[in-house]
Amino acid sequence: MNMYPSICKILKRTYTTNGNNNNVRQQIFNTLEKQKGNVFTREFIVDETKSTTFVKPIDIYSTPAMIWDMEWFTRDIILDTINDVVVATDYEESLDSVGTNVVFKHTAATPIGETVFIETKIIHIDEAKSKIETETIISDSLGILGKGKHERAIVDMNMINQRIQDRKDKLK
Repeated sequence: MNMYPSICKILKRTYTTNGNNNNVRQQIFNTLEKQKGNVFTREFIVDETKSTTFVKPIDIYSTPAMIWDMEWFTRDIILDTINDVVVATDYEESLDSVGTNVVFKHTAATPIGETVFIETKIIHIDEAKSKIETETIISDSLGILGKGKHERAIVDMNMINQRIQDRKDKLK
């Protein structure tokens, strides 16, 4: 059940751009479908901003930071595809993706200063719902630190921003 139906309307329509009828959404999903199963990787060093600040004196890569990194990396993968299609079609809307579901298990600790690797792959695409599901493994040189699944929906951010503003106005 969608807890925020008034905020997140999923992008589900054909757009007209430069006088041509371009199904931008379908082009985006066709491109993502071709990427399904490919492993995307990112590497970085864990710094203090990603530590467990509330469990002292232990400074390790925190579960919330792992989830944030998984979400951010997944968004980057999808946004790169959106941007490639948008540039190719001169599309005017502001498309992005928003997180809709996260399942994550933190299985091992790594200290601040260690190099971490994130591997993410697209495992499921539901074009009818504008949703993309990914699977992520986060590891260091000794092994897996955590793994999870993340779902995102492609949305028109102009529409989202308007709905958020409408909601703010109603809450005043």
